[in-house]
Amino acid sequence: MLQSRGILYAPEFCVNAGGLIFLEEQLLGHESAHAEARVRQVGVRVAEVIDRSRRTGVPTADAATELARARLRP
Repeated sequence: MLQSRGILYAPEFCVNAGGLIFLEEQLLGHESAHAEARVRQVGVRVAEVIDRSRRTGVPTADAATELARARLRP
């Protein structure tokens, strides 16, 4: 419905990933610079989701889920 109205929706599990990534890095004892570098990649991933959505015509939530599943497959 949002897509049909021209409203761009970034799925919450994409935009909230930075907090989880930063926490994981801290729990693993990694340096803050390493954590920040990984967190900065969230924007790149969200851009990938938007691009995929626009290219395929699927909602951004579906595009994000497809990309996540592809990354999780062994």
